[in-house]
Amino acid sequence: MTKHPITMPPELVRDWAQKAQLLSGDDPVSFAELLCNKAARWGADQELEACCEWLKGHWLDADLRADRRALEALPDV
Repeated sequence: MTKHPITMPPELVRDWAQKAQLLSGDDPVSFAELLCNKAARWGADQELEACCEWLKGHWLDADLRADRRALEALPDV
């Protein structure tokens, strides 16, 4: 498997898996849902941080982090 720049650290995977197991009990679907949701959020946060870092030194000086979080607060249409 090719290493991607936002590959999760193995320690984090183990920690999340242990916590998801405690919360989900014997339900494999609940376990997968907890772990996948946590990983998706983590990956999105990593990508957002990378974009914010890139923007700091370039022509577009925006607070992408605040703007993105504001979008989350808008109601679904």
